[in-house]
Amino acid sequence: MSNNKIRRKHRQKITERINEKKLIRRTKSKAKKKIIKKIKLQAKIKIRKQENYDKKNNELIFSAPKNFSIISNPNENIKYFNDIIKTIKNKYYGKITVNFDIKNIEDISIDAVMYMLALVTNTKIKHNSKGSIPEKKEIRKAFVESGFLSYINNFKNVIIPRNQNKIQIKMSDESNDIRNICKSIVKFVMKKFEIEKRKINFLYGMLYEIMLNTTEHAYNETDLLNYWYLYVEADEEKVKISLLDTGEGIPKTANRKHLENIKLFGLNNDGSIIISAFKGKFRSETKKNWRNKGMPSVFKCISHENISNFKVISGNYLVSYSVEKHKFNSLKLDYEFIGTLYYWEVDVLKYKEMIENDKNKCM
Repeated sequence: MSNNKIRRKHRQKITERINEKKLIRRTKSKAKKKIIKKIKLQAKIKIRKQENYDKKNNELIFSAPKNFSIISNPNENIKYFNDIIKTIKNKYYGKITVNFDIKNIEDISIDAVMYMLALVTNTKIKHNSKGSIPEKKEIRKAFVESGFLSYINNFKNVIIPRNQNKIQIKMSDESNDIRNICKSIVKFVMKKFEIEKRKINFLYGMLYEIMLNTTEHAYNETDLLNYWYLYVEADEEKVKISLLDTGEGIPKTANRKHLENIKLFGLNNDGSIIISAFKGKFRSETKKNWRNKGMPSVFKCISHENISNFKVISGNYLVSYSVEKHKFNSLKLDYEFIGTLYYWEVDVLKYKEMIENDKNKCM
């Protein structure tokens, strides 16, 4: 056999092998596409069978609980938000509209509004979103004055409340300049209550440590985009602070970074992990000299008699602190909360009066 014939035969075998591999790849690709098409069809059929599906507008309507507050009504609201998260995470649904229906709510707290805002941001990645405003007059007023409605409508990375003498709102951006954010909140409180900086500086330390903890524990592999929202409202006597972080949450962060300590201390639920974090059983990995003592320094602040109603929700636990009893309390929730929510109040007027009385005693 001549060399040319051998080469032709060899090339023919190579071509046959290449064609065979291409055929296998095409067959696999077709089979995969067929499976995905079937899954998408099943997902669409599943959506259309849901009670909250509106066929006319191709939208899923999620009606909020009457008491639209995570802090005071955690189980109902966490279930409500988790149902939405499950929907927006499903990549086979195709593009649908998620309708955040809050028109029939009878009570509201800003933590639920912040979480809804976070979900609106996440929904826009794959789907459309729409919503309503509360029909109840006083609830609608509170919702509109918060500034969140104008933020949703304008799509700007800033939230401007209508009454900036009463409300301050900050949210994560590219700079995440925590120091200046904390300074601006302290200045807001100083101006509102006419109190000296040194007498309210504990608020800076508390805010700074919680927000630093929030940004340091951000993690990419989470159910939601990592955002934080800070809401500060001042009335005639108190400052009410809500901080929402949509990262992986305290228990998951601790399990990822401090699993040995969790086993060592026998921490068997999310509540015990959260409490242990405040008591300093999970030290910061940064160990930087300029830092305070992390969450233990927050614990020192919440033990202050002028801070009340301190609560944190993360994982499937709500943890609160009683200043009167000097102890943490934990409540197991029916559903897992994705992220971390902090809430506390500062009795500024009471604190100011106490300082004035102490001053008079010395005269």
